Amino acid sequence: MMITIQCPLMRTIIQDAIEILRASLMFENAYPDGVHTCAFVQCSLVTAAQKRCPATSSIHTHLLQDEEYISKIIPVVCSTLQSEIYKVDLYSKPR
Repeated sequence: MMITIQCPLMRTIIQDAIEILRASLMFENAYPDGVHTCAFVQCSLVTAAQKRCPATSSIHTHLLQDEEYISKIIPVVCSTLQSEIYKVDLYSKPR
């Protein structure tokens, strides 16, 4: 699954979740283990969907109730965040 093939509303939720996740990493735990990483991502997705209700109420419900659904979305958020961090690293290094 890739972010570019998601519907616009889901892309917005994923982008919002990435911003929430960045804040969590900055203020709660900068180096979480695998279990905490998944929990942070899941929480950020649910929070992002909740912020845009009622338009995202069906997505919010799926995120809360459907484990398979959220397990497919978590890697999208992680890979998108990782590629953004890599781009920042790449461009911020002195040449």
